[in-house]
Amino acid sequence: MKLPVFKVETGGMNPVLYYLDPDNAQLLGKYDAESRWYRWLHYGLHRLDFNAAMRSRPLWDILMWALLSGVTLGVFTGFFLGIRRLYRSL
Repeated sequence: MKLPVFKVETGGMNPVLYYLDPDNAQLLGKYDAESRWYRWLHYGLHRLDFNAAMRSRPLWDILMWALLSGVTLGVFTGFFLGIRRLYRSL
């Protein structure tokens, strides 16, 4: 998204955020509750992009290595248990 922008927020039960280009008032983005959830789930959980601090490379790399190591350990544990069960059934 091009910066700087004008941010306009509607009030009410379901606020909508509009981002406008200050040069020509062109609509750059419209975000309602559903699109905010999508951003949280997709960018937050899939890319670990929760806030600006999480985007700094050393912290992001350390967190990614820790999470990937945990997933790898879980996969190998499941594989080992499956092989052991197959071996016992034969």
